[in-house]
Amino acid sequence: MQGYAVGDRVTLDTEVGCSHCDWCTRDLYKFCEDGGPIGWLYPGGFAEYMVIPGPAIRQGNAVLMPTHIPLGFIKE
Repeated sequence: MQGYAVGDRVTLDTEVGCSHCDWCTRDLYKFCEDGGPIGWLYPGGFAEYMVIPGPAIRQGNAVLMPTHIPLGFIKE
């Protein structure tokens, strides 16, 4: 996807909407009854690395982390 590169550090909103219902067309994905969270509807969760589903990227769920913010528990 445009705007991201392999190795980029991102934080993620895990709730993914269906993109078609009334809630999703108003960008209110958290109220979508047909969507669901990563780790339930989509694989992922506690993995060190994971593939972010396309709908999550299109809905703006992945946000690039500034490089000055430390990852904390991960040694760089």
